[in-house]
Amino acid sequence: LTLDNDARSVTNHNIDFHFATGACGGCGDTTVKPGESKAIEVRALYPGLFMYHCAYNLNGNIAPVHIANGMYGFLIVDPQTPLPPVNHEFMLVESEFYISHATKTIGVCSLSDLIAETPTNVFFNGKSAELNPPITVNVNDRVRLYVGKGGVNGFAAFHVIGAIFDKVYPDADTLDPPREHGVQTVMIPSGGATIVEFVTPVPGKL
Repeated sequence: LTLDNDARSVTNHNIDFHFATGACGGCGDTTVKPGESKAIEVRALYPGLFMYHCAYNLNGNIAPVHIANGMYGFLIVDPQTPLPPVNHEFMLVESEFYISHATKTIGVCSLSDLIAETPTNVFFNGKSAELNPPITVNVNDRVRLYVGKGGVNGFAAFHVIGAIFDKVYPDADTLDPPREHGVQTVMIPSGGATIVEFVTPVPGKL
Protein backbone atom coordinates (compact mmCIF):
# COMPACT_ATOMS: atom_id res chain seq x y z
CA LEU A 1 0.00 0.00 0.00
CA THR A 2 1.19 3.50 -0.84
CA LEU A 3 -0.16 6.59 0.90
CA ASP A 4 0.33 9.96 -0.82
CA ASN A 5 -0.31 13.19 1.07
CA ASP A 6 -1.11 15.98 -1.38
CA ALA A 7 1.33 18.87 -1.32
CA ARG A 8 -1.60 21.24 -0.77
CA SER A 9 -2.59 19.45 2.44
CA VAL A 10 -2.39 21.46 5.66
CA THR A 11 -1.54 18.55 7.98
CA ASN A 12 0.12 15.16 8.24
CA HIS A 13 -1.89 11.97 7.70
CA ASN A 14 -1.54 8.21 8.15
CA ILE A 15 -3.63 5.01 8.12
CA ASP A 16 -4.50 2.65 10.96
CA PHE A 17 -5.65 -0.70 9.52
CA HIS A 18 -7.81 -2.55 12.04
CA PHE A 19 -6.92 -5.88 10.41
CA ALA A 20 -3.17 -5.32 10.90
CA THR A 21 -1.37 -6.15 14.14
CA GLY A 22 1.59 -4.19 15.40
CA ALA A 23 2.17 -0.62 16.50
CA CYS A 24 -0.80 1.57 15.57
CA GLY A 25 -1.95 -0.87 12.89
CA GLY A 26 0.52 0.59 10.44
CA CYS A 27 -0.07 4.26 11.20
CA GLY A 28 3.48 4.75 12.47
CA ASP A 29 4.94 3.58 9.17
CA THR A 30 2.47 5.48 6.99
CA THR A 31 2.69 8.95 8.58
CA VAL A 32 3.31 11.38 5.73
CA LYS A 33 3.82 15.12 5.68
CA PRO A 34 2.26 17.24 2.92
CA GLY A 35 3.94 16.29 -0.35
CA GLU A 36 5.32 13.01 1.04
CA SER A 37 4.61 9.41 0.06
CA LYS A 38 5.24 6.16 1.96
CA ALA A 39 4.68 2.51 1.09
CA ILE A 40 4.23 -0.50 3.39
CA GLU A 41 3.48 -4.17 2.89
CA VAL A 42 0.68 -5.54 5.08
CA ARG A 43 -0.25 -9.19 5.48
CA ALA A 44 -3.95 -9.82 6.22
CA LEU A 45 -3.97 -12.81 8.59
CA TYR A 46 -7.46 -12.43 10.09
CA PRO A 47 -10.62 -12.64 7.98
CA GLY A 48 -13.58 -10.35 8.54
CA LEU A 49 -14.75 -6.81 7.82
CA PHE A 50 -12.33 -4.20 9.11
CA MET A 51 -12.21 -0.43 9.41
CA TYR A 52 -9.21 1.68 8.40
CA HIS A 53 -8.83 5.36 9.20
CA CYS A 54 -6.47 8.26 9.67
CA ALA A 55 -5.06 8.19 13.21
CA TYR A 56 -2.81 11.25 13.20
CA ASN A 57 -2.81 12.83 16.67
CA LEU A 58 -0.13 15.55 16.78
CA ASN A 59 0.17 19.28 16.14
CA GLY A 60 -3.36 20.10 17.26
CA ASN A 61 -4.94 17.29 15.25
CA ILE A 62 -6.98 14.48 16.77
CA ALA A 63 -8.00 11.28 15.01
CA PRO A 64 -11.77 11.70 15.67
CA VAL A 65 -11.77 14.94 13.68
CA HIS A 66 -10.03 13.25 10.75
CA ILE A 67 -12.54 10.37 10.88
CA ALA A 68 -15.46 12.80 11.17
CA ASN A 69 -14.16 14.46 8.00
CA GLY A 70 -14.48 11.18 6.10
CA MET A 71 -10.94 9.80 6.34
CA TYR A 72 -11.96 6.17 6.85
CA GLY A 73 -13.24 3.13 5.02
CA PHE A 74 -13.88 -0.60 5.38
CA LEU A 75 -12.35 -3.59 3.65
CA ILE A 76 -13.25 -7.26 3.47
CA VAL A 77 -10.64 -9.91 4.25
CA ASP A 78 -12.06 -13.18 2.92
CA PRO A 79 -11.46 -16.42 4.80
CA GLN A 80 -9.40 -19.12 3.10
CA THR A 81 -12.57 -21.21 2.89
CA PRO A 82 -15.06 -18.84 1.26
CA LEU A 83 -18.46 -18.20 2.79
CA PRO A 84 -21.31 -20.08 1.08
CA PRO A 85 -22.48 -18.35 -2.12
CA VAL A 86 -25.48 -16.02 -1.99
CA ASN A 87 -27.48 -14.15 -4.63
CA HIS A 88 -26.30 -10.70 -3.59
CA GLU A 89 -23.59 -9.15 -1.43
CA PHE A 90 -23.57 -5.49 -0.40
CA MET A 91 -21.44 -3.35 1.89
CA LEU A 92 -23.12 -0.71 4.05
CA VAL A 93 -21.22 1.81 6.17
CA GLU A 94 -23.06 3.91 8.74
CA SER A 95 -21.37 7.13 9.81
CA GLU A 96 -22.10 10.62 11.01
CA PHE A 97 -20.97 14.17 10.31
CA TYR A 98 -20.68 17.03 12.79
CA ILE A 99 -21.04 20.17 10.69
CA SER A 100 -20.76 23.82 11.58
CA HIS A 101 -21.83 25.82 8.53
CA ALA A 102 -19.50 28.56 7.38
CA THR A 103 -21.83 29.35 4.47
CA LYS A 104 -24.97 27.72 3.08
CA THR A 105 -22.91 25.25 1.05
CA ILE A 106 -19.62 25.02 2.98
CA GLY A 107 -19.14 23.53 6.42
CA VAL A 108 -16.37 22.52 8.80
CA CYS A 109 -16.24 19.91 11.54
CA SER A 110 -17.88 21.13 14.74
CA LEU A 111 -15.61 20.01 17.58
CA SER A 112 -18.24 20.91 20.19
CA ASP A 113 -20.87 18.71 18.52
CA LEU A 114 -18.29 15.95 18.13
CA ILE A 115 -17.47 16.03 21.85
CA ALA A 116 -21.16 16.25 22.77
CA GLU A 117 -21.87 13.25 20.49
CA THR A 118 -24.67 15.13 18.72
CA PRO A 119 -24.25 14.51 14.97
CA THR A 120 -25.84 16.87 12.47
CA ASN A 121 -26.16 14.10 9.83
CA VAL A 122 -26.25 10.30 9.82
CA PHE A 123 -25.31 8.51 6.60
CA PHE A 124 -25.36 5.11 4.94
CA ASN A 125 -22.68 4.95 2.24
CA GLY A 126 -22.46 8.73 2.22
CA LYS A 127 -26.15 9.31 1.53
CA SER A 128 -28.39 10.96 4.10
CA ALA A 129 -31.46 9.08 5.37
CA GLU A 130 -31.58 6.29 2.78
CA LEU A 131 -29.54 4.51 0.15
CA ASN A 132 -29.61 6.18 -3.23
CA PRO A 133 -29.97 4.40 -5.56
CA PRO A 134 -31.80 1.75 -3.50
CA ILE A 135 -30.75 -1.89 -3.32
CA THR A 136 -32.94 -4.08 -5.54
CA VAL A 137 -33.23 -7.87 -5.18
CA ASN A 138 -35.70 -10.52 -6.34
CA VAL A 139 -38.18 -12.47 -4.24
CA ASN A 140 -36.52 -15.43 -2.47
CA ASP A 141 -33.02 -14.09 -3.08
CA ARG A 142 -30.48 -14.60 -0.31
CA VAL A 143 -28.73 -11.35 0.62
CA ARG A 144 -25.48 -10.92 2.55
CA LEU A 145 -24.74 -7.51 4.04
CA TYR A 146 -21.32 -6.46 5.26
CA VAL A 147 -22.14 -3.64 7.70
CA GLY A 148 -19.57 -1.31 9.27
CA LYS A 149 -20.00 1.49 11.80
CA GLY A 150 -17.47 4.09 10.73
CA GLY A 151 -18.56 7.11 12.68
CA VAL A 152 -16.82 8.57 15.67
CA ASN A 153 -19.39 7.98 18.39
CA GLY A 154 -22.17 5.70 19.53
CA PHE A 155 -23.49 2.33 18.48
CA ALA A 156 -25.54 1.25 15.47
CA ALA A 157 -28.67 -0.79 16.16
CA PHE A 158 -28.84 -2.27 12.68
CA HIS A 159 -31.91 -3.99 11.31
CA VAL A 160 -33.68 -4.32 7.98
CA ILE A 161 -37.38 -3.51 8.22
CA GLY A 162 -39.48 -6.42 6.99
CA ALA A 163 -36.66 -8.96 7.14
CA ILE A 164 -35.30 -11.38 9.75
CA PHE A 165 -31.62 -12.28 9.83
CA ASP A 166 -31.15 -16.03 9.69
CA LYS A 167 -27.35 -15.88 9.67
CA VAL A 168 -25.33 -13.43 11.74
CA TYR A 169 -21.55 -13.39 11.98
CA PRO A 170 -21.07 -11.34 15.20
CA ASP A 171 -18.30 -8.75 14.94
CA ALA A 172 -17.81 -9.95 11.33
CA ASP A 173 -16.09 -13.12 12.62
CA THR A 174 -16.09 -15.55 9.69
CA LEU A 175 -13.97 -18.24 11.35
CA ASP A 176 -16.67 -19.36 13.79
CA PRO A 177 -20.15 -20.65 12.83
CA PRO A 178 -22.79 -17.93 12.45
CA ARG A 179 -25.86 -17.56 14.64
CA GLU A 180 -28.65 -19.17 12.65
CA HIS A 181 -31.79 -18.29 14.58
CA GLY A 182 -34.13 -15.39 13.90
CA VAL A 183 -32.30 -12.16 14.80
CA GLN A 184 -34.05 -8.84 14.38
CA THR A 185 -31.33 -6.34 15.35
CA VAL A 186 -27.54 -6.43 15.73
CA MET A 187 -25.47 -3.95 17.70
CA ILE A 188 -22.33 -2.53 16.10
CA PRO A 189 -19.89 -0.32 18.03
CA SER A 190 -17.99 2.53 16.42
CA GLY A 191 -15.11 1.07 14.47
CA GLY A 192 -16.82 -2.33 14.48
CA ALA A 193 -18.65 -4.45 11.94
CA THR A 194 -21.02 -7.35 11.43
CA ILE A 195 -22.12 -9.63 8.61
CA VAL A 196 -25.79 -10.61 8.28
CA GLU A 197 -27.85 -12.66 5.85
CA PHE A 198 -31.55 -12.86 5.12
CA VAL A 199 -34.01 -14.09 2.48
CA THR A 200 -36.66 -11.89 0.85
CA PRO A 201 -39.74 -14.16 0.72
CA VAL A 202 -42.31 -11.55 -0.31
CA PRO A 203 -42.19 -8.47 -2.59
CA GLY A 204 -42.13 -4.97 -1.19
CA LYS A 205 -39.90 -2.19 0.05
CA LEU A 206 -37.82 -3.07 3.10
